[in-house]
Amino acid sequence: MPNLQGKKVLHLQCHFGQDTLSLARLAADAVGVDLSDKAIAQARELNEACKLNARFICCDIYSLEQH
Repeated sequence: MPNLQGKKVLHLQCHFGQDTLSLARLAADAVGVDLSDKAIAQARELNEACKLNARFICCDIYSLEQH
């Protein structure tokens, strides 16, 4: 299994974050972005349930710099 410690990953259009959480599980500093507030809420719940440190941002990818 690869170790992504020290790597930063920005996952655009992550939906409910399954891939983002997988990257966090491999020790990446993972951030997921999606436009859907419901999908981001689900991603945050999964992150907490899995006790991972991924971060999730709800926004349009074109306004990401403002977050």
